[in-house]
Amino acid sequence: TAEWMSHRKILDIGTGAGIPGLIIKFLCPETHVTLLDSSSKKISFLREVIEVLAIKNVDLLHGRAEHFAHENIHREEYDLVVSRGVAKLPELAELTLPFASVGGTVISVKGSNVSTEIEQSELAAAILGSAPALSRVVERPGGLSIDTLVYWLKIKPTPPIYPRRNGVPHSNPLSRDRNLAE
Repeated sequence: TAEWMSHRKILDIGTGAGIPGLIIKFLCPETHVTLLDSSSKKISFLREVIEVLAIKNVDLLHGRAEHFAHENIHREEYDLVVSRGVAKLPELAELTLPFASVGGTVISVKGSNVSTEIEQSELAAAILGSAPALSRVVERPGGLSIDTLVYWLKIKPTPPIYPRRNGVPHSNPLSRDRNLAE
């Protein structure tokens, strides 16, 4: 709810055009939102949008989550971490959970068939400090496709070695189905 979100620190990983981060900012103006994307074109676009619309308390980060998650200013500093269409859940856990504060939440917008991904991400979530994932199916207005929101509640700190170096969470995700070596 908007009341809960008031004065929270929110990070949108792989923000693209600012969705869902800027939407959250519009709905809850008292939040502080940070938008992270590895594409300089997307960050330039967002910089222009923020300037033209005079949006306050929005920071832009150009780079990779694997890098910023190791900086003290970002590590375990966010009340809410959101993502949409970034990666499969085992990889996404490693890219998002290191940013969430203990007691914070990660919400990932996924498609309709995510039960296998949720199962595959159980090991990653546990290693990275999360309670088991919860999910909720959300129907879009107008009969459009169905989304599933996957929630992780951060219950303990993430070990300092995570996330691993750039590209490793993608090529070798923390999953019971994969070798965990780098």
